[in-house]
Amino acid sequence: MTLGDVRDKSKPEVRIDIDTNGTTCLAALSALTNLRPEASFHEVLDSRHPLGIYNVSVSRLSDKMRKCCGKVESYCKASASLAELQRHHAALRREVIDYLELSVYAAAEHVDDAKAIASCFFKTENQFTKSPAVRLLKTDLKTARDKISSFANLIKHRQSRIRIFSVEFTHDSVPLCLHALFAEEFSQGAVRPSPLLHSGSQRLISITGFLWDLVLFIIASSAALSRFLHTMSAVQGNASEGVPSQEMAEAIIALARLPLYSFDEIHPFAKTRVVVSCAGAVVPRLDSGLYGTFAHRWTKSTDGRVGRFAGEYEGDGVTKTFQIVVPDMHPVRRLLVGLLLGIALAFPAFALEKFTSEAQAHQHCPTDIVVWLNLPTKIWHYKGERWYARTKNGAFVCQKEAAASGARGTRNGQ
Repeated sequence: MTLGDVRDKSKPEVRIDIDTNGTTCLAALSALTNLRPEASFHEVLDSRHPLGIYNVSVSRLSDKMRKCCGKVESYCKASASLAELQRHHAALRREVIDYLELSVYAAAEHVDDAKAIASCFFKTENQFTKSPAVRLLKTDLKTARDKISSFANLIKHRQSRIRIFSVEFTHDSVPLCLHALFAEEFSQGAVRPSPLLHSGSQRLISITGFLWDLVLFIIASSAALSRFLHTMSAVQGNASEGVPSQEMAEAIIALARLPLYSFDEIHPFAKTRVVVSCAGAVVPRLDSGLYGTFAHRWTKSTDGRVGRFAGEYEGDGVTKTFQIVVPDMHPVRRLLVGLLLGIALAFPAFALEKFTSEAQAHQHCPTDIVVWLNLPTKIWHYKGERWYARTKNGAFVCQKEAAASGARGTRNGQ
């Protein structure tokens, strides 16, 4: 099954397989698995094998992201009331912050690890520094790393912390609390959102949008490293054949369980066409029960109401001046813009697995209900109903996959 924005083919496209037994979206993993034995000088340099460096780096970053997503999911499920979250879930909020920062650190280290891998293909530091392939790699990595490195440097060198901004929102009668992040910094005599990261209108970044940015960062970095390895003629055989990356798949599954929305930032799905593929067995794992996710998409209702909203700092015992952070636009208007982005861009339709026979569909999803989907109307019919297997343009599909695609059951029992 494939999830992708099918409307804008002009955007860069990224394909992700979240079946834990599927092929990886990490081009460098495939290339490093197929290295020519004589290409690397890691033994001479007393270094870990390049594939080993990469595996450890991806595993560390994926683990931090997966745990971060788990904390964010727990925080989203804790309450739709901001007062309740502030009163009873402060410890969980701090854990979300801690894992966001750990994910940022692991991402910054991932860039350093890519450079360490590249250095394994040169006997001397001078050769490494002067290599055109290395200069190209650094240029390719720069675009992917700039935002991540800025966050990491602020936290490490300027005593900054990630902070959370939350807003109560009711959409189509469903109450929820949406969470954004910003990086604080002491600047111009006060603690305020960092001017480096939050200049102009981008004062708040949705937490889930930020985590999807990390996923695209990993993929872009991997592509850059793969290009370097091929430029160095270090790869043998067919490195285009995928290699499973279970840690990465688990991190993306955890992220796909979270709501998609934006605040002041441009959502990553607005810039990149993301095509996510998964086997039918993975689909139930995407369902966290949270509204606004892949499994429970935002409706197209314009009925949206904003409640309380709050951003917070922690005092340092000395500073007395803090700049209050709010979205650049009026909260109702800005949040609705973000939700419309989520509807239009973050939730493209599933390209369903369609079958010409009921038996084939049962084989694809033995634990699900097979329904007949009328493709033009995206309405399904159960076995025994009037239009089951009788509409002109239809197919047998699995009910859960049909629901995830935005289809619905017939309302008249036919």
